[in-house]
Formats: sequence, structure tokens, C-alpha cells
Amino acid sequence: MSFVQYEAPQFKWVSIVEASAAVVFTVAQVLVRSLVWIPIGLGLLILIPIGYLFYTSTLFSLAIMYYWLIGEINKSTKLEKSYAL
Repeated sequence: MSFVQYEAPQFKWVSIVEASAAVVFTVAQVLVRSLVWIPIGLGLLILIPIGYLFYTSTLFSLAIMYYWLIGEINKSTKLEKSYAL
């Protein structure tokens, strides 16, 4: 039976230039990704309240029309009853 000897990976020294490039790349990537989310967030902050206003105004107008319709039905039924007497 033969055993394969495992060799641990050796530590590699990294130069200051390579380390600086990695740090600069990471910081730039974080900044760019953050800047991408700014217009998305602002757009949602603008669109959601506008949509909510249209939604509530639609419900409000439906409520007014329903209230008017019920009032007209009540008026017509009262008139019919008064004529029937």
C-alpha cells in the first residue's frame, strides 16, 4: 500500500503594488455598486408615493360614486313609494 504525501501550499509573499491594486479594485467595486443602487432607490422613493396617491384617489372616487349611486337608488325608491300611496 502506498501513501501519497500531501504538500501544504506554500505561502506566497505579495508585493505592495499587488496588495494596493486589490484594495483599490475592491473599494472601486463597492463604490460603483453603491452608485448603481442610488437611482434605483430614488426612483422607488418617487414612484411608490405617486402610485399610492393614484390608488387612494381611485378608491376615493369609487367610494364617492358608490355613495352617489346608493343615494340615487334611495331617492328613486322613496319616490316610487310616495307615488304608490
